[in-house]
Amino acid sequence: MNVIKLNDCGTRAVLHRHGLSTSRRLGKGATCAVYEDGPDAVIKLTADPVQWESVRDYLGGVHFPALVESIGHVGTQRAGDRELYMFKAERLRRVRDADAATRKQARHLLKVVDRFWGSADAKKALHQRGTIASRRSACSVVVLERLAECPDLPRSMQEACEDLLRLVMDYQNLNLDFQERNLMVRGTGDIVFNDVVIDASLLWGNMC
Repeated sequence: MNVIKLNDCGTRAVLHRHGLSTSRRLGKGATCAVYEDGPDAVIKLTADPVQWESVRDYLGGVHFPALVESIGHVGTQRAGDRELYMFKAERLRRVRDADAATRKQARHLLKVVDRFWGSADAKKALHQRGTIASRRSACSVVVLERLAECPDLPRSMQEACEDLLRLVMDYQNLNLDFQERNLMVRGTGDIVFNDVVIDASLLWGNMC
C-alpha cells in the first residue's frame, strides 16, 4: 500500500517548495520518499509521524541513521488528509556494497530475526484478539525482547533493539520491519537499521 502519494497536489506543493525534483529522488517506500542532499546527507519526506519522531527522540547510536536536521511538519497530503514531515539524515550505502564480513553479519542478523518471528510466543501474539496493527505490534514486542537478549548478536545491536523496544512499547500499533532493504551501512562498516519500524495502522487501519 502506498501511503505517501507523490502525485497528490498537497504532496507536490511540498516537494516544489523544498526543491525536491524527481531527479533528486533516491527511493520511495510505502510511507516515505528519499531525496539526495549532497554526498553526505539525504532528505526524507514521510507520511508516518512516528518515523520522524523516532529519529528525533528515540533512535540514536551507532546502529541508527544520524539525524542531521529535524525540519518537522511541512504540509498536508490531500489524499487521506495525511500530515507530512521532513528531516535530513546521514547518507548511507546499501549492505550489498559493503565488504564480505559486513554482508555476512547482515545475513546473520536477518536469520536471527526470522527465527524469532517464527517462535511460538511470536505466533501466539500474532493470533491474539485485536486489529491486525495491534497484533503485529504485540508480535514485534516479542521479537525485540528476544533480540535485546540474544547472545548471537553484538552488545551494540542488543542495545539498539532495546531502543526499538522502548519505541514500540511507547507507541501503539508499530510494526517491526526488518528486511534486507532496511539494513544499510556507513563508511565505517557499521550496520545501520534504517526505517525498521512503521505505524501498522497506516497500512491496515482498524482491520481485524
